[in-house]
Amino acid sequence: MMYYWDWTWREKMKVLFLLFSLILIGGQEPRGSVPEASANPSTVVVGEVSLRPGERTTFAGEALTMELISVSNDSRCPADAACVRRGNAEVNVKLTQGGRPASFLRLHTAAAPGRGKMEHPNEANYLNYTIRLTDLQPSPKAGAAIPQKSYVATFIVSKEIR
Repeated sequence: MMYYWDWTWREKMKVLFLLFSLILIGGQEPRGSVPEASANPSTVVVGEVSLRPGERTTFAGEALTMELISVSNDSRCPADAACVRRGNAEVNVKLTQGGRPASFLRLHTAAAPGRGKMEHPNEANYLNYTIRLTDLQPSPKAGAAIPQKSYVATFIVSKEIR
């Protein structure tokens, strides 16, 4: 069995060059790729909105009403602490459009891939709309609970044109 320290200087350099090349090539976007913002031209942004728990808004021309119900299970890493994980908070939203039944969504601050799907999605669909949680303020501080009324969640709502 030949160990790494038994290799010649030239063999070590070949391996390092190959690894470095693979890292560089792996980080490149394929030629002709489309940036994410314009990847689907049939999707338009309806609006960006910031809501506190209990507040609701209606998007002009859409008859879409969105209400922030609550923020729960806030385990985000405090701003004044060093954490191994960044944590997560659940943002509970109610959506209605016209006379259609309401839909309740749970969005997360920390989207994490898992078992073939997003375990904690920061976006969800309602009819032909996509609601994405982009920010939740304030950031937690060690040893201090955040009152519900102090939270402000920011969302981007987009619509798929059919």
